[in-house]
Amino acid sequence: MHAMLRGSGGLMTRLLLVIAIAALGAFAAGCGGSDDDSSDAGASTSGTTAAADAGAEELSGTVRWSMLDYDPDTKKWANDVIKAFEAEHPDVKVELTLPPTNNYQQLLTTQVRGKNPPDLAAVPTAWVPAFAEAQALVPWTEQVDASLLDRFDPTLLEGAKISGEQFALPYLSTSRALFWNKDAFEKAGLDEPPATWDELIEDGKKIVADGGAEYGFALQGTGAEAFAAWFPYVYWSQGAELTDADGNLAIDQEACVTAVSALQGMVDGVTQPNVTAADLPEQMAMFTGGEAAMTITGPWMIGMLAADAPKLDYGVAPIPAGSTSTTLDIQDAFILFKDGGNTDAAAAFAEFLYEAENADSLVEGRGMLPVLTEGFDAPRYQEEPLKTFVDLVREGKFVPSDPGWLKLSDQGTRALQSMYTDGTSPEKTCEAIAEAAQS
Repeated sequence: MHAMLRGSGGLMTRLLLVIAIAALGAFAAGCGGSDDDSSDAGASTSGTTAAADAGAEELSGTVRWSMLDYDPDTKKWANDVIKAFEAEHPDVKVELTLPPTNNYQQLLTTQVRGKNPPDLAAVPTAWVPAFAEAQALVPWTEQVDASLLDRFDPTLLEGAKISGEQFALPYLSTSRALFWNKDAFEKAGLDEPPATWDELIEDGKKIVADGGAEYGFALQGTGAEAFAAWFPYVYWSQGAELTDADGNLAIDQEACVTAVSALQGMVDGVTQPNVTAADLPEQMAMFTGGEAAMTITGPWMIGMLAADAPKLDYGVAPIPAGSTSTTLDIQDAFILFKDGGNTDAAAAFAEFLYEAENADSLVEGRGMLPVLTEGFDAPRYQEEPLKTFVDLVREGKFVPSDPGWLKLSDQGTRALQSMYTDGTSPEKTCEAIAEAAQS
């Protein structure tokens, strides 16, 4: 067992599971908003909402709430906010469910089909398109006041839209950045992280040659992120998009070849051997264990390093650039189901969860980032290493919310794995990726 799982125990292990499941949902269904900017950023056109019109004294009944189970402290946080809400609304009873993470999406799907979903559910934003397409959701613009929507970071609120509708309200976010081992760099005579992919490959080879670390870089080659995170990292850095002007999945062949050539350049002498055997836990364990000098992942790594490698001197930097640089954003969000039965009370409870203290206590300590503009003002987000993630998340991108993304991700993973192991050329690799996008 690698160091990451040895020292961090159940909390980090469960958090990692949620991250992996969220990533699987995000990359299977897409986790971004529409490119359609025709709708308002979220204001209710009437200026009031159903929940607000109902008034606190009229709220009553049971609110069924399904929440993602991040770690052992999630239940305590949820029960605390329920107790506080019910004290303000004595005629409302909130029933909490923390479904098993690995079958949560299927459970919700079954409940929707049976017209017995929860009133309020916390989900990866990637799961929202399917529920929206089934017309199972209530737009938040019909239920919460515009003043709440105005508190969100615009990029993150927009990223939770589906076809221009605010069917999801994000409650936590993450971005990705480069982690680098300062001691490994120093042994190779290097004192700053690479700014470009070419520099990353050059630095990685030098670190290995000079004995700074066994591997220059830890790369994930299997699992949900093998294509769906790693391809966007390099592809977006070439200034290309994953959709065309009409919003359909599309791959720019020239940008793709340059992008996957960078990945192949890393595999050739920089990464660990047998890349296609490394999943997300293995990838992160190689960095926390000091085997790899660099990797790219999210802010949860900070807590893992504190638990498993407190003496490791590391830095965090933006993802390397090609012609440009960006990052991958992912969010979890609340959704309201039409058939839940108590929409007004559920919306009022959701608004309560966005009160500053409640929202901050959910995000803090879980290696995630806030979504409310005011949340980013907390002192911990103004200092490194979190500050780099905060700066990046506000300028990041979301993978497309397109049903074809699942097929593209699956076939793209196989195409990259073939390139890594069988010597398939970057050109042929990109032809396979482009074909998957068009089919």
